[in-house]
Amino acid sequence: MILRSTWQNLFKGMIRITKTSDLICRAEARPLRRLRIAAVLHPLVLAAILAVAGPSSGLAADSLEAARAYAESDDYRAAIIELKSTLQNKPDDRDARLLLGRVYLQRKNGAAAADAFVQALDLGVEPALVRLDLVEARILQGQYREALDRLGPITELPPTERARAVLLRGEAHLGLGDYERAAGDFKLVLAQEAGQERAALGLVWVAVKQGRRDRALAAAEALLARWPQNLDGLLIRATLLGEKGDL
Repeated sequence: MILRSTWQNLFKGMIRITKTSDLICRAEARPLRRLRIAAVLHPLVLAAILAVAGPSSGLAADSLEAARAYAESDDYRAAIIELKSTLQNKPDDRDARLLLGRVYLQRKNGAAAADAFVQALDLGVEPALVRLDLVEARILQGQYREALDRLGPITELPPTERARAVLLRGEAHLGLGDYERAAGDFKLVLAQEAGQERAALGLVWVAVKQGRRDRALAAAEALLARWPQNLDGLLIRATLLGEKGDL
């Protein structure tokens, strides 16, 4: 009944506006009066419809699906735009918050990712879903000790998540200067998943940090033999070869 009354009042108002506009147009004898009336009525009708209907959950869902598609195609900038649009219409959408944090991780923006994950937790996302994501965000922020504390016992994690957890533990150890533990974690990951590019890069960085340039160069060459477009590997190899005068 409330909705019907609202629409009735809306159309009564439209009729009054139309009659008033017709009188004005006839008095002034404007040839394009109908177009001008339409130009006045169009924003009024649109505003009234939006006021009655409210934000469209369907549009928010479409925007979220578009964001997922962009993220899957590595178009992270477009994904962020879609997710922010979704959250403007539906700020309590925890799935959008979670995806936004993960997109920020891909963009290496640890602070923004951590904020999104904390908000997702506040909206009721299960802590287990963001446990490793928050660890990675803290590593990107340089908060290595907190990352290790948050990681906790890896044996408590599902088997499908343990390789990533060991990788993150290795990166945290690397950041803290515990190079032997970092190398052990990276080797463990590679033993389980030979295609783990980040672990192979981690071994390169361990050798660099230890000052073992020959080992670092060999590790960089091994990395680039499999992943020739790895930017960090290319830069490290170029730097090491330049130091040797081989460029």
